[in-house]
Amino acid sequence: MILWPVVLIYLAAMFAVGVWAGIFLVPRMWKLRVITTLQIFETFFGPSHRVVSLLTALMRDFGATAGSEPDAHRRRD
Repeated sequence: MILWPVVLIYLAAMFAVGVWAGIFLVPRMWKLRVITTLQIFETFFGPSHRVVSLLTALMRDFGATAGSEPDAHRRRD
């Protein structure tokens, strides 16, 4: 059973955060010439925190590929 009100509230919250980021966060990042996570950590916390940023990026990338099947694109008849 899917709780549709919960799904709709979740989607509305995601939309609100996206609008907020587009209006307030993105222009500030453009002014600072910051695009990537590594640049955010270096700009706000200094060069020593780039290691932490690199580890978080690696965990994100490994987590995204860990659940994928190598043959998921092939048809199974």
